Amino acid sequence: MTTQRQRIATRMSRWVQKPLLSGIRSHAMARRLFEMNAALLHMKPSGLRIRPEVLHHGADTVPCAWIDRGGRTERGVVLYLHGGGFVLGSVKGYAHLIGCLAEAAEMAGLGVDYRLAPEHPFPAALDDAMTAYLALLDRCAPSRIAIVGDSAGGTLALALLHRIGAEGLPYPGAVAAVSPATDMTGASPSLHENRRSDVLVPLDWAERGVRAYARDTDPRDPRLSPLFGRFAGAPPVMIQVVTEEVLRDDGRRMAEALRAQGVEVRLDEWSGVPHVWHLLCGWTEEADRGIADIADFIREHVPAA
Repeated sequence: MTTQRQRIATRMSRWVQKPLLSGIRSHAMARRLFEMNAALLHMKPSGLRIRPEVLHHGADTVPCAWIDRGGRTERGVVLYLHGGGFVLGSVKGYAHLIGCLAEAAEMAGLGVDYRLAPEHPFPAALDDAMTAYLALLDRCAPSRIAIVGDSAGGTLALALLHRIGAEGLPYPGAVAAVSPATDMTGASPSLHENRRSDVLVPLDWAERGVRAYARDTDPRDPRLSPLFGRFAGAPPVMIQVVTEEVLRDDGRRMAEALRAQGVEVRLDEWSGVPHVWHLLCGWTEEADRGIADIADFIREHVPAA
């Protein structure tokens, strides 16, 4: 049973945030509204520290930020890829979530400010994620890295995992994806079955974001749709989905595809919460539990130093 605070937040998602997303056609306006929403509604954990750094690997660079709350960080690094339909979102807007997760996992948090569509279409965001990962490999053992992402960031986390394997690079210790979009062909039944029950994401808005990012890319390209990727030998993967959301079946099908390739998978399905409810960490018990579950998974598979 959901808590009263979560029910209030869920109603706000349905009656305020979802209509706004559906009605806004300007990506610039949507970005401004996201940042305003983050500043007003996202709880700011005490002791949150944000240290921007541009990471380099060869000639490639990507703006990032180290985020922590002053807790233990010796276990390693959480490389976090934020959500936002490929067209909005920022490390600043996700700093509270990254900080809470990093503290719970006993790791340093690294948020990646990857380039956004439509100004920077596929594969810009994935290239930036790869640059951040390669830069981390220059600093620490791959087994001490956990890649985590939500929504479009979850897509990028899984696409990055595919690309790491395809390029013969060392795998991270663990990967977690919250409500990832994994099949851009649009074959998942929940995309249409859950159009009404999804309290936050309007399908038309999600489709606009995918079009802005993918352009004319083959929707079965595993760098875009990780469902079609190769993952033999990959590290353990955790996927969280919401029963009522449009992306539910993308997550379920991804878990099945990973298991079919011999990957250890944990699939958690929640109900009564909005898409990426973790953004309410510090305010609802459900958000705190969602983050704690990811942190537990990471600690299980990323050894302490």
